[in-house]
Amino acid sequence: MATVSKSYHEEKIDPVVDYCSRLTVRQHPLQKELQDYTLKNVPSAFMLGAPEVLTVGSNFIHLISGKKVLDIGTFTGASALAWALAVGEEGM
Repeated sequence: MATVSKSYHEEKIDPVVDYCSRLTVRQHPLQKELQDYTLKNVPSAFMLGAPEVLTVGSNFIHLISGKKVLDIGTFTGASALAWALAVGEEGM
């Protein structure tokens, strides 16, 4: 059975995930605050999107110069926040 390793699982982080996330993930302070709050206070916090996944999504938005984003099924809004930051003030 496959397992999923996310960079915010500090107690059992995969060394490869740790290495890659340390080099590539740059969270906005609001993203870090939302992640920390969710992990501390929300049941089923494991459903939170991994910072490395949100970074890849944001990179895709930048790559295509995306200005319109539709985020369906948000949990605590981590992905919606990441996409909003990626499209900037002129995005929707």
